[in-house]
Amino acid sequence: MKKLLTGLLILIIAAIVVFFAPAVMKPTLTHESRVLISKTPKDVWKKFSDSNSLGKWIDGFKSIEIISGEPNTVGSKYKIVIEENGEHFEAIETVKEIVENEKIAFRLSGDMLTDDVVITLVNKGLSTEFIQTETLQANDFFYKALFYWMHSSLSEESQKNLNNLKKFVEEG
Repeated sequence: MKKLLTGLLILIIAAIVVFFAPAVMKPTLTHESRVLISKTPKDVWKKFSDSNSLGKWIDGFKSIEIISGEPNTVGSKYKIVIEENGEHFEAIETVKEIVENEKIAFRLSGDMLTDDVVITLVNKGLSTEFIQTETLQANDFFYKALFYWMHSSLSEESQKNLNNLKKFVEEG
């Protein structure tokens, strides 16, 4: 019986170490999503930057409101609300860089994480390559480990939203 309990204890400790090890070894996660949209960068930018249309392509999007600064300028801050699977998430978006029709960089700061996002629009003639690079940093040790194990799901969600954006922009 003592060997069984010792073995069980070792198994539990090993599982805990395996779960939390990525929080130490890889505390920041980066992923990139891409989509080719059959519209010019100007057309893509116009639809992408329309805050009234965000719910048409971002799953779970509920609202966005400017809390400081002028819209679409460096330093402006927005409060974004997302609801997913019955959970309510709020984040503050701070614009770090903006070049109309070409690039926007911003930081999303929430209770669980900070997400630095860089979106680049690459002119491909009659189409635009939309590239979104995200660098996620969880705000505590547990979430660092959790996000490591959820990384592929987070990447899939980003790609799904970009595919939704493609459809939204191309339809009209």
